[in-house]
Amino acid sequence: VWRYAVHRGHFARRFPETSRRIAYVLPTLLVAFLVVGGFLIDGPLRDLYALCVTAYGGALFLSGMHEGIRHRDVLVGILVVPGIFLTHAVYGLGFPYGLVKKDLRR
Repeated sequence: VWRYAVHRGHFARRFPETSRRIAYVLPTLLVAFLVVGGFLIDGPLRDLYALCVTAYGGALFLSGMHEGIRHRDVLVGILVVPGIFLTHAVYGLGFPYGLVKKDLRR
């Protein structure tokens, strides 16, 4: 996931006409929202931030339940939740790294 994200970020910089899509940036925006929001958002926006984080967590939980039911295995359902979150986080960090990296190893 890291390597894919770095390459996707690199392609977004080098080939903007085909590689700059909002879907590629969403995990990076999620990571920024989770980190920055946790430290900087205060007052009435804090409740909105908590609602958004709760909604994201709920979506992860529902995905885990769905996969657990689909595979008829509780462990699969439990492991899907951190798996999806870690995939989003790793991609969200790798994409901007690829944007600023001058050259990738071939």
